[in-house]
Amino acid sequence: MTLDAELAAWREDWHSEVEPLPDVKRKIRQRQERAVAAAILTSTCVAISTIRAFRRPSPFISGLAVGLWFTTIFVGGCACCLRRGTWKQCARAGLAYAELSYRRAVAKARIIRLSFWVCLGTIVVLCIAFAWDWKHLTIGYGMILAALVAEAAVFRRCGRRKEREIAETKQQLDNLKDQLATGSEGLSLS
Repeated sequence: MTLDAELAAWREDWHSEVEPLPDVKRKIRQRQERAVAAAILTSTCVAISTIRAFRRPSPFISGLAVGLWFTTIFVGGCACCLRRGTWKQCARAGLAYAELSYRRAVAKARIIRLSFWVCLGTIVVLCIAFAWDWKHLTIGYGMILAALVAEAAVFRRCGRRKEREIAETKQQLDNLKDQLATGSEGLSLS
C-alpha cells in the first residue's frame, strides 16, 4: 500500500490543528446532562403523584396524577419529534458541531414554547376547576396554582434566553461557514 506524500502532509496538517469549537462540544455535553436530569426529575414527579393517588384516593389527586401522566407523554412525544435530527453530529468537524448546536438550540426553543403553552392551558383549566368548586379550596391547591404560574414564568424566561442562544449559535455557524468558504475554495458546503 502506497501513501501519497501530499495526502500524508495534508493529514498531518489537519490533525495538528487545535480542535475547533471546544466550547460548542462542552455546551452539547452539558445539554445532554441536563436532559438526563430533567428526565429523572420528571419520572420522580410522576412516580410520587401516582403513589400519592393510590394512597389517598381523592378526585383531585387522581386527576392530578392522570394529568401528569398525560402531559409527560404528550410533551415527551412532542419533544422527541422536535428534536429529530439533533441527536448526533454527522462528522467530527467543527462545522458539524456548530450545526448540531444550532439545531439543538432551535429544537429546545420549540420545546420550551410548547411547554409554556401546556402550562398556561393547565393554569386555565385549574382556574376553571377552582372557580367551579371554590368551597373546597385549600392552601395546597393555591400552592399548586402558584407553582404553575411560577413555572410558566420560568418557561418564558428560558425561552428568551434560548432565543439569544439561537442568535449566538447562528452567528458562530455563519462565521465558521465563512471561514471555511474563504479558506477552502475547492470544497463546497451543503
